Amino acid sequence: SSLVFAAHEETYAAASRSSTSRVHIMCRNSALLFESCIGSLVIINTFLIGLSSDLPWQGWFWVDSVFFIIFLIEAVLKLLSNGLGEYIFGIERRWNLFEAALVFLAALELVLTVTVADSGSSGGTKLMSLARIVRLFRLARIIRLARLELFCDLVVMIRGTLGGMKTLLWSSVLIALPLYALALFFRETLGSTTEQGSGGENFSTVPQSFFTMFRCIVASDCNDA
Repeated sequence: SSLVFAAHEETYAAASRSSTSRVHIMCRNSALLFESCIGSLVIINTFLIGLSSDLPWQGWFWVDSVFFIIFLIEAVLKLLSNGLGEYIFGIERRWNLFEAALVFLAALELVLTVTVADSGSSGGTKLMSLARIVRLFRLARIIRLARLELFCDLVVMIRGTLGGMKTLLWSSVLIALPLYALALFFRETLGSTTEQGSGGENFSTVPQSFFTMFRCIVASDCNDA
C-alpha cells in the first residue's frame, strides 16, 4: 500500500508540475501578446503625432485622451500585478519609471491643451509652446519598442555599434597622431614660405596644416596643396 501511495503521490506531483509549467507558458505568451499590442499602439501613436502636426483638427485632443487612458491603464495594471515595491525597486524599475514619466507628461499635455483653450491669446501662446515641447517628449515612448522580441535583432545591432565606438575612437587617434606630426613638420618647413602659389599658404597655421594633410592622405584631395 505504501508503494501504491508513493506512486500516486509521484503522479500527482508530476501532474502539478506539468500544470504549473502550462500556466507559466500561458502567462508568458499573454505577456508577450500584451507587449506586442502596446508596441503597436506606440507606433500608431507616434504616427498620429506627426499627422496631427500637419492636419489641424479639433478631434486630436480626444485621440490623445484615448491613448493617455490606454497607457495609464497599462501602468496601473503593471503596478497592481507587480506591487509598489517591485514596480519602483524591481528589476524593470527603470522601464517602469520611464513609462510612468511619459504617462505624467501625457496628462500634463492634456491639461495644458485645455488651459490654452480657456485662456486668452497672450497667455495661450506661451502655454501652447509649452504644450508642444511636452508633446515632443512623448516621442521617447518609441524607445520601449526595444523591449519587443520583434526588435531583438535591432537591439543586438545597436549594442554592436556602441561596442565598436571604442575601437573607432582609437582608430581615429591612430590616424590623427601621424597626421599631426606631419602637420607640425610641414608647418615648420613650408609654413614660413611667403611666395604666393607655392603651396605654403596651406601650412601657414597648425590647424590649416593638419587640415591639408587630412585632405591629402585621408580624402585624397591634394589639388590645392
